[in-house]
Amino acid sequence: MDIELIEIIDFISKHPPFSLLPAATRESLPAHMEISYARRGQVILHVGHENQTLYIIRSGAVEVHSPDDELLQRLGEGDLFGAQAILQGGRVHNHVTAIEDSLLYRLSKEAFDRLCREEKLFADYFVPQGADRLRMGLRNKQPLSSRINLATARIGDIPLQKPVTARPSTSIRQAAEMMTASCASALLLTGEESLQGIVTDRDLTTRVVAAGLSPDLPIAAVMTPRPITADKNDYVFDVMLKMVSHTVNHMPVMDGSRLIGLMTSQDLLSRQQGSSPVRLARQISRMEKIEDLHAAVREAQLLLVSMVSAHATAHSMERFLTHLTDAITVRLLEMAEEKLGLPPIPYAWMAAGSQGRQEQAIQGDQDNFLIIDDRYDAAQHGTYFRALSRFVCDGLNECGYLYCPGDMMAANPAWHLPLRQWQQRYGAWIDEPSPKALMLTCIFFDLRLVYGQRFLSDALHAFIQEKVKGNNFFLAHMTVNALSRQPPLGFFRHFVLQHGGDHAETLDLKIHGVIPIVDLARIYALEAGLPQVNTHERLHAASLAGSVSQGSARDLDDAREFIAFTRLRHQAQRLHEGKPVDNFLPPGDLSELERNHLKDAFKVVKTLQHALALRHQVSRIS
Repeated sequence: MDIELIEIIDFISKHPPFSLLPAATRESLPAHMEISYARRGQVILHVGHENQTLYIIRSGAVEVHSPDDELLQRLGEGDLFGAQAILQGGRVHNHVTAIEDSLLYRLSKEAFDRLCREEKLFADYFVPQGADRLRMGLRNKQPLSSRINLATARIGDIPLQKPVTARPSTSIRQAAEMMTASCASALLLTGEESLQGIVTDRDLTTRVVAAGLSPDLPIAAVMTPRPITADKNDYVFDVMLKMVSHTVNHMPVMDGSRLIGLMTSQDLLSRQQGSSPVRLARQISRMEKIEDLHAAVREAQLLLVSMVSAHATAHSMERFLTHLTDAITVRLLEMAEEKLGLPPIPYAWMAAGSQGRQEQAIQGDQDNFLIIDDRYDAAQHGTYFRALSRFVCDGLNECGYLYCPGDMMAANPAWHLPLRQWQQRYGAWIDEPSPKALMLTCIFFDLRLVYGQRFLSDALHAFIQEKVKGNNFFLAHMTVNALSRQPPLGFFRHFVLQHGGDHAETLDLKIHGVIPIVDLARIYALEAGLPQVNTHERLHAASLAGSVSQGSARDLDDAREFIAFTRLRHQAQRLHEGKPVDNFLPPGDLSELERNHLKDAFKVVKTLQHALALRHQVSRIS
């Protein structure tokens, strides 16, 4: 074969969508290609002209401009153009101009059409663009096995128990007879159009028999009103953790407001084999020694490696890791109270940062603080809360959750304060957004109650929302701060890698990948005065509140899912190889297709950062 043809085959084999084609197909393509050369400044495609060619940039660079001369894109080696015109009847909609002397491969429309007809992956590549292509990539990472994977399945994918229902006015005796006749462990009480409550076989034992109630009373007298429910679109794994969190074994499943089934913990546990995240979470609540808690963390990390292999979603894996951290924190607090005695006044143990958002990765340090009732007197109560917070922070460190390098932990007296002092501190951060204050808000605005009194947590949440909503001065400063962390993508869609140091030539998937999206979602949520903390929930709620469009929220959520999954997979791989876990990914560890998906994700973030900067007019501040 001619050396020139071999070079063309080698080149297209490295770039999607040609890399997705069978080798024999790729080898046949040079016969349908031409080579052309465009000098710098030459307009290759004119708006309104006819185009019947797919262009592949072998070397050089081009710019794509709208008819209004707005710069839309810069493309470099391996990028394509011309496909949009072919797919839309041949008419060119944007100008394409060479900005460097460029060598181009040209594939004929006939060959392009044939590939689209015969090669599904090739055709799929051209249907969507940008964020849509990223979404396609997310779908394609799911396992092809038809076997239901609990790490990726949604409740609607698995068989549900048919619910046994009755009216709340049904007598206890009739209810018991219905449950016996249908061998049901729970009865769901429904009104005209809604679920009213639930009664389980255990309720009949403890609330009726043990209490000596008359069986002629209405079942509503002993039901649990407004039970916790699952939606058919919820991930199975999330529902499992929800059951553990709320200590329930039965969960009605809804399709909107319509009851469609019942899920039990036994149903879920029977589908699991080997190590179970739910079993592990339950075991932690009974552990007595810190070394056992440490062993549970190690087991959780091994479970996560298997979840990555099973292509679980990043959302599920982060929830799992956070749930384990919460469970260990709660157990340590219980152990501290057993050792020190009951707290003299109410308090709330709060998680901040990634734990607060329920977005923990494998390697993490501590970000936590303590809100104490305003009756706090340092002379009277200080010794107790210092000992409690020191016990928990030391215990977490022994379990592998390292001390915060900035000492932002409850063990630091500066981070266990009465509610009124927390409100003063948050107020000062908001009123005077210095660089340090903004850095702290990025951690401590993502707060969530882990243990203790909810009224303290709710009061601080309410204070923050009230103080920030509509505060354009503060939101503009937060936007400036958020823009300081840019996705690692250059103008030519090339990765911008770390320079020097131990992680040279890698991508920092935390600081320049996940965090810029977290920052955007936080601003959208604060802007609308929303209480959500988790990034996925913030984006969803913010889109409903109108602070970001539904399409942009969805694009950003997909970008976060892809970047977070890539980060977790990298961490799991290092854990599997016995290497220290980090966030620094060499691009060479990704396939060409994955690199393009990552670029699409970064591009989504860049676009929305730019839009937010314009909205808050940050140029007036920076």
